[in-house]
Amino acid sequence: METFLLIGVIILAVLALGDLIVGVGNDAVNFLNSAIGSKVASFRTIMWVATGGIFIGALTSAGMMEIAREGIFNPEYFSLEHVMIIFLAVMLTDILLLDAFNTLGLPTSTTVSIIFELLGASIIVAAFKIMSEDLPLNYLFNINDSSKGVIGYLNWNKTNTIISGIFLSVFIAFTFGVIVMWISRIIFSFQYRKRLKYTGVIWASIAMVALSYFLVYKGLKSTYSTESLSKTELISYIKSIDPKAADTLGNGQSIVIFDTEGRQLNFDKTETSIGQEHQYEIFFGNKDIKSTVGFLKENMPLFLFLFFVFWILLFALLYKYHFNPLKIVVFAGTFSLAMAFAGNDLVNFIGVPLAGWQSYDLFNNANQATGGILSAETYMMTGLKFPIQTPYLYLLLSGVIMVLTLWFSKKARNVTETEVKLGSQEETDEKFASNMLSRTIVHSSLFFAGKLNLIVPLSIQNKINAQFIPIVHPDETDAPAFDLVRASVNLTLASMLIALGTSFKLPLSTTYVTFMVAMGTSLADRAWGRESASYRIAGVINVIGGWLVTAVIAFLSAAVIAFILLHLKLAGLIFMLILLVSFIFYTNFKHKKQKKKRNYPDKQC
Repeated sequence: METFLLIGVIILAVLALGDLIVGVGNDAVNFLNSAIGSKVASFRTIMWVATGGIFIGALTSAGMMEIAREGIFNPEYFSLEHVMIIFLAVMLTDILLLDAFNTLGLPTSTTVSIIFELLGASIIVAAFKIMSEDLPLNYLFNINDSSKGVIGYLNWNKTNTIISGIFLSVFIAFTFGVIVMWISRIIFSFQYRKRLKYTGVIWASIAMVALSYFLVYKGLKSTYSTESLSKTELISYIKSIDPKAADTLGNGQSIVIFDTEGRQLNFDKTETSIGQEHQYEIFFGNKDIKSTVGFLKENMPLFLFLFFVFWILLFALLYKYHFNPLKIVVFAGTFSLAMAFAGNDLVNFIGVPLAGWQSYDLFNNANQATGGILSAETYMMTGLKFPIQTPYLYLLLSGVIMVLTLWFSKKARNVTETEVKLGSQEETDEKFASNMLSRTIVHSSLFFAGKLNLIVPLSIQNKINAQFIPIVHPDETDAPAFDLVRASVNLTLASMLIALGTSFKLPLSTTYVTFMVAMGTSLADRAWGRESASYRIAGVINVIGGWLVTAVIAFLSAAVIAFILLHLKLAGLIFMLILLVSFIFYTNFKHKKQKKKRNYPDKQC
């Protein structure tokens, strides 16, 4: 067992590197597509802007990876052996799944994949425990009703909240994308340069206020966190590191303990209490930054007003010297979404490997404290429930790996190409074939549009239609897929929705939000014409269908791999690693073959 655990920890570290690479390859579409599609600058310039966002986002992440540690399952009921099996199953599945989507050029959600992988592996391991220990089945399916004395192996309440929030974001993002883009096009038309002097400057300033709020307030807020533990929970945490520790705490206002890395943790007693127990609070981060965020929160209207005035004056000055203010909005939006991706989605790539390493570290400390009498099969992972700060060195290394992947991953550009083509204003070589569902949607839309035209006066219809006449580019090969107005709407709206969801503590998938905003703006901008509509809609249906398939495949694959590891241990792990390496070699070969076929269509590949 010791050999399996040690090899498992090493493999998790290697898989973390692989997951970062395939994860960035898929999620790069979130922050690159609008800037690339609008051709706001050279590809190299766009990449440098995104690079800055990724690096800062990784460094400003608070690093509290609780979803991987205890968001889906309750770790206090699982042994070290079982949580390692869960984590290994999740990481093996994640790399297989994301690499497959990257090869196909389909954007998918790393958040959804990691959640359903954790759920699938956890259910199998929990079911194995229930059957082997002859426990009631409701230990698996209850909703943690402690009043009835039922143990909840899985955290169903949090799981339901996460899943419902993610899929609700699909509808919200698409709806707002349609509405905001339609209004924006009515205001600007495609001849937007004629309206930049006043309307454009004001609109760009409003957009930058929203992005400034996202970058400054939300960015700073993500650099720190505060955790609260009851007296019983704090004692449990201490005993998970040292099982011989006392069952009581001192009477002081502050409790000082040391974690597995020897770092000092200060828990301060608060005035609040739950039942008969006092609460103890620990702060991670910089208190000066917390004070700054508190000041901004108290003076938010003034803060936003000053930013609005600043951007108005700056954009007016830039326009005077013939610089398009919408370019600044697109650059800022690309930077902010790249930062959000690195800060919010980092848990999807390194959260599980870190949780595996921290589990092994907790066991080693506890085992040494007891003289080496503990067993991995019986040591319960209560320590994973409590705050564990991720070392900033790991965040720095993660940022470097993500940046390198962004620059050198060819599959990342393949995924970006899919979304840009689906939102292109011009007719392109469509990637997806039309199907019956997409044709039915198009015909239904045309029918309702015809009925609406009978109600709206012809004069109003003509004025609206005049705003949607696109500019004809003489050189279509060098034409942008869409203009800066739509690119700025995509980035600003996606950033605002993600910030809003975060402020209400609602889980959102950055992939779902950015993709559905882009598809909503494409529809409102009439990019889906009579000739291309059924193909574009078919493409969107394929991507959304891929998301649903992702959840199902992630769940089932992680469950199967967990089952194999439960019964075969080290032999099963070696078998899965061979399968993983073989699959990656195959997908790389297939990707090169597809690229060669696109570049040389007349030659046999």
